[in-house]
Amino acid sequence: MSSPQSTPSPRPAKTRGHRFLATSVGTVLGLSVAGGLAQRLRRDEPGDDDLLGAAAGEPVPVRGAGSSRIYAEVIRGRPGTMVFTHGWCLTQASWHYQKLGLGGSPWTVVAWDLPGHGRSTVPRGRDISFGLAVDALARVVDQLTGDDVVLVGHSLGGMVTLSYLAENPETARAKVRGAVLVSTPLMHVPRSVAGRWPGAPLEAWALHTSLGLLLGNPGVDRILNAQAGSIGSATLSYRFIRTGFGTAPAPAVVRFVRDIIATVPREVRTRTFHAMAGYDLSSSVTEVEVPALVVLGTKDRVVNPAETRAIGDLLPRARVVEFPGAGHAAFLERAVAFNREVAGFAGPRLRARGRRAPSGDGPGDSPR
Repeated sequence: MSSPQSTPSPRPAKTRGHRFLATSVGTVLGLSVAGGLAQRLRRDEPGDDDLLGAAAGEPVPVRGAGSSRIYAEVIRGRPGTMVFTHGWCLTQASWHYQKLGLGGSPWTVVAWDLPGHGRSTVPRGRDISFGLAVDALARVVDQLTGDDVVLVGHSLGGMVTLSYLAENPETARAKVRGAVLVSTPLMHVPRSVAGRWPGAPLEAWALHTSLGLLLGNPGVDRILNAQAGSIGSATLSYRFIRTGFGTAPAPAVVRFVRDIIATVPREVRTRTFHAMAGYDLSSSVTEVEVPALVVLGTKDRVVNPAETRAIGDLLPRARVVEFPGAGHAAFLERAVAFNREVAGFAGPRLRARGRRAPSGDGPGDSPR
């Protein structure tokens, strides 16, 4: 079992983003052109059949912008609320182990779907935009929380969380007691990969366009939809999603993420990707004053760990926790240790004292 390591946040390291990009593009391209091979693979081997995603709270409607609705689930506890915002191509169901381990007494847990994802809709006549996602988080906070809130965001959810805090400093000072940022980039991936050289804007544009085309390839959808729900690790879809994980993830967790991704329509996936194009908080993140816990997996192949460390370096009041061997979803891969870190960070800030930190048993680690 790998234990999390709390480290001082270093100065931003030189990105190894081109390697990330090559891995991502190569994997997506390989999956998209290999649809004809999918049926030739040997039959799935029997595997563990742990049923994930069954943890559900009380559905509570949230009024979105225009005619849209925001889907949220609430697991009620005493005053003090954690709001969980999922990553790109996922849904609120991805917080399965956090609902189990952190929901209810002594905290209230809210998990919600970003616009277009899961059961949340997009306002009629409007496209998906990054601003729409930030507005949706603001509405969730306003309508479902009280005076003490800790925001938890994964990847895109962390980007939305940081932007919300930067754009709503008064609300942040009044009610947000802390933020947990998991595998969160400092800027949109193509911009991060391109770096800061004079030709970087053109390179970032080319990378963004190429990735957008690959991610919108219908061949990816055909394979994901055909193989969703399958058991075992022989399928192309499993192997594709497996690249986002670290060392030895539980197969059930990989399948769980694959099946969630299969529920997100291709147009939502691509429109959300394009909506992230202008994201760059490198100049404004220093203005976010709430205490922060920055979490990363050292084997993250989706978001460069150096980008996430850089956020910890730039935030005025941050602590960085690294999970050796974990990939892009430490909250699933190291659920027990992750929940303990979050509980230890959030508990004092949510006025929940005198109760042991919940373990939220999950795969890949054990209570200690």
